[in-house]
Amino acid sequence: MTNQSVSIIIPVYNVAPHLEHCLESIISQTFKNLEIIIVNDCSTDGSGDIIKKYSEKDNRLKIINFEKNMGLGNARNTGLKAACGKYAVFIDADDWVSKNHIELLHNAIEKNGCDLIIGTHYTFDNTTKKANCLNKKKNFIICRLILFQKNKKS
Repeated sequence: MTNQSVSIIIPVYNVAPHLEHCLESIISQTFKNLEIIIVNDCSTDGSGDIIKKYSEKDNRLKIINFEKNMGLGNARNTGLKAACGKYAVFIDADDWVSKNHIELLHNAIEKNGCDLIIGTHYTFDNTTKKANCLNKKKNFIICRLILFQKNKKS
């Protein structure tokens, strides 16, 4: 996949109960110029079958399967090395994003010429069924939905 504007990197390890929701939120983005890189870190819970099913539905998915469990950092770095997009975003496989998430981030980074942009991050409480915003200064470091320009030369 060349000339993709945004590469989405999704590390996957035993997240079958959440993975379909995550992938649905990504393939249904309003921004379509995407490369979706899924790094399967030796899942044993059926995540691999879900990934295969989605790769048959959407040709933007690129699957990387590890031979042994390498951990989240290695999965992200491997996905980043394989990415062809001008921009890259990490989305965890147990998270989901709004339909216009990538479009908003892409438009903001293009308009402002940023090296990095961070979107609002919410946690969802399964008990109360409420979302809580974590994009506050004290919680800034835990935001994981980021978009950044690859290989920017200063």
